[in-house]
Amino acid sequence: MNRRSLFYLVMASATLAIAFLYTQTRLANRLPAVSAPSTGETAQALPSLVIRDGKPVGGPLTLRANKGDSLKVLVQSNTTGKIHVHGLELTFPVQAGQSSTIELPTTQTGAFEIELHPGDVPLGALEVHPN
Repeated sequence: MNRRSLFYLVMASATLAIAFLYTQTRLANRLPAVSAPSTGETAQALPSLVIRDGKPVGGPLTLRANKGDSLKVLVQSNTTGKIHVHGLELTFPVQAGQSSTIELPTTQTGAFEIELHPGDVPLGALEVHPN
């Protein structure tokens, strides 16, 4: 490989790395994060997940809680489907035009993807941290 080819390869790699970091930073700044109240805290407004035409309004939602916390989410949708929490293998029915409250267990630590089925549409993530 001559010097010119090596130069172009290094420049292309650097450009791709910068583009990746830029998009990851923009995505992280755009995603809303909601934390559950810790045990013993006063009640707060429930985090809300609004689904319109099969997609989360405002983008995917990140829910954070400590192990053992109570985590309830208000769900509003104009689409009928099922909310599925991967890793916990939980499914919650969603009816078009109806609001419902779902309770997510926080007995297992880790990060769990939340999707709308059918269509495998990403709704967000549940992050459960150790106490």
